[in-house]
Amino acid sequence: MTVMHWREDMSVGVPELDSDHKQMVDLLNRVHYLKTAGADPAHIGAVLQDLIGYVKRHFGREENMMLLAEYPEYERHVGLHNAMARRLDQFRDQFEMTPETFSVDKFYDFLADWLSVHIMKEDAKLTPYIQRYLEEIAEPPRRRSNG
Repeated sequence: MTVMHWREDMSVGVPELDSDHKQMVDLLNRVHYLKTAGADPAHIGAVLQDLIGYVKRHFGREENMMLLAEYPEYERHVGLHNAMARRLDQFRDQFEMTPETFSVDKFYDFLADWLSVHIMKEDAKLTPYIQRYLEEIAEPPRRRSNG
């Protein structure tokens, strides 16, 4: 398990989404550092819960932006989010049932891999749509000339 680092090539060019992605990487790394430091399962579980909650809230923000930007692959992308949310719930349930045998390494590797691939492959596809939408709403209304 190697520590995941945010890299500029992971940027999707939308500050709000990039900020969310960076926060997810930070929370994921916090789980890793707690495990490495030998923290008690309750502490690891609290950060795990924070991370899972944050990922789900991020999905909602991203999905709202996709709707506003009329992203043509909205349904498919939401399906990816829903599948990941279910997988995160499974990890949470496993932790709650047997925190002493929960594999933080397996969770970390799975989520770090998923985030990297999802951000760089799937979320990158959103960029032109969301940026176009943001430009449109930032543009002042055009005045008609009377003449």
